[in-house]
Parts: sequence; C-alpha cells; structure tokens
Amino acid sequence: MRRLLLIIISALACALSFSLYYIYKVDPGLVYFWRCADAAEEWADVLRKSPDGCYLFGGGSEIRAGIDPEVMLKEQGLRCINMAVAAGNGNGANARIALEHLRSGDTMVFSLMPGYVGTWTSGGVVSAFRFCGFGIFDEGFAPLTADNLMQLIRPEMASMCAHAGKKLFRPGLIFKYDKNTIIHPSGWMEVLWDEMQQVKELRPFCYESLSSRVTPESLSFLKLLKEECGRRGADFILMFPVGLNHDSMRCIVARDLLDIVRAGYRVLKDDRLGAWPYPEKFADTSLHLSPAAARENSLLLGQLLKEHLYWTEAELVEYLRVRGWNADGTPISSAEGKKE
Repeated sequence: MRRLLLIIISALACALSFSLYYIYKVDPGLVYFWRCADAAEEWADVLRKSPDGCYLFGGGSEIRAGIDPEVMLKEQGLRCINMAVAAGNGNGANARIALEHLRSGDTMVFSLMPGYVGTWTSGGVVSAFRFCGFGIFDEGFAPLTADNLMQLIRPEMASMCAHAGKKLFRPGLIFKYDKNTIIHPSGWMEVLWDEMQQVKELRPFCYESLSSRVTPESLSFLKLLKEECGRRGADFILMFPVGLNHDSMRCIVARDLLDIVRAGYRVLKDDRLGAWPYPEKFADTSLHLSPAAARENSLLLGQLLKEHLYWTEAELVEYLRVRGWNADGTPISSAEGKKE
C-alpha cells in the first residue's frame, strides 16, 4: 500500500512538473508574446540609461502589432516602450504587466478594449505571474483566491495534447506567429500575413440607440489603474485602438469615450475612433495592422502625444450631435441641430 501511494505521489509530481514546464516554457500562445515583451524589456533597458521619462504603452496584441517605438524614437524623438502582451490575457493582467515596467516620470498610455473591465483569464494570470511574480496579487488587480492560485499550475491538457499531436504527426506545422511575424528589437511584432486585405465589404453597425459599455466596474478598474500610476509617480493616458471596422463604429466609440472623459480621464484625440475601414491596412486579424500601417499608426499617435491632444466632452457631444445622436445615446428626433 505504501509503495502504491509512493508511485501515485511520484506520478502526480512528474505530471505537475511536466505541466509547469509546458505552461512556462513551451505553450506557443503564451511564450511567443513573452518573447516580444522580453525584446521590449531589452529596448527599455537602453532607454532607462537616461533619467528622462518614457511613454509606456500597455494593452493587447493590437498595440504589440500596431506601435513601433523605434520609428517614434528615430522620427519624432519620442522615448516609447511597448509593454503590451495579448488581449486574451484580459485588461487586468495587461495593466498589471505594464505597471511592473512603469517608472517615476513615465506616462502610461493604456489601450482600452471593448468592455474595459479589468478581467483576467487563465493565460493572463500566468503571464502576469511570469513578469510580476506574486506581486500580481498586491494591488487589487488580481484577487488572491484559490482559483487564481490554481491557474498558476493548472494543466492545459487540450493545448498540451494538440501541441504533442502536431509534433508527432505534423512536425512541419508550427505556431503561426513563429513563421509569419518578425519580432523587432523594439518589441514591435511585424505581422507578415495579408488575410484581411482580401476583405471585400465592411458591414455597417445597425443600432437604434447607443448603449454605453462603460460600466461602474469598468470605471473602478480605470480608477485603480490611474491611482497606481500616480503612486509610482507616473502620468496616465487612455487610447482606443483602431480596427477594421465600418465608419458606423465611430459613434459607438464616441459614446463610450464621452462617459470616460466625463469621469475625468484623458483620452488621445484619435479622430479614427476605433474604425479604420481600409482592408489594406490590416494583416491577419481586424486588429493587427500591416507593417506599413503600423508605421503610419505609430507616427499618428506619436504626434498626438507630442501635441498633447485629448478629447473634450464638448467635442464628443458635438461629434454625436452632427451625426444625429444625443449625448445620452438616444437619436435626435428633430431634424433641428442635425448637420450632414
């Protein structure tokens, strides 16, 4: 009986060790974006030799693929660090990872994704732990719960089996980003695919009212993030990333940003408002920019930062009004005040 128990314990220990090795060293969906972040850390180490502050970008792969700090440094003189990871981590995890690299005198520029709540995923807990250790539980971003602790060692059996199957039966099939992207010294992820450029038509968003997605939980998350930036002696700015969306998306985003600006947050005045309806500017997803568009996007955002351009409440109200919407998201019933 004792021997059987020893065998079971040993088997469990081996299984756990193998699982941990896979999660932190092999899992392509995690490790690839960690490699991008490692490159960004090396880039940051060079910039940190100067005492001057930096713009530190946080968010998901829309930032990792869409902003090249090297272009912003060479052409605009802006000291930028791209510490975005992957949107699948959740906003909470990506915010905590960015905070780990924030220094006094910096400005965090955080990319909002739809929903805005500081959610966490299994991969997000693991990613944040990889960069921050148990500090992920220190500041309220990830609650210290048994479930979150278990995420750190929970085996991803489906992913492990799929990976093993590919190695055994299709050894030439590798993780798509390993073959179809380039990780640059600045941490920029250059996506080489052109799937989105085959898109023929963008469908408009149809809605009868503009119901804001900015929930009290979302504002609580932003408040926590802003306060943590302040505690580190850093400034805090928000931005909304562009996607391959129809122009009609802009009113939805404007309505969201109106609530955020009213709550006292600065948001970069990007007139695209989440919509760049040109397939040629995108790569493998509707949020990953093509190399040429990533350069254009980097310079555009850099100019907004240099000029300190942020949306005002009046501007957003007027933007909605001329398109037929009241500030509360209801349609303007009268033709009066509506311009084309």
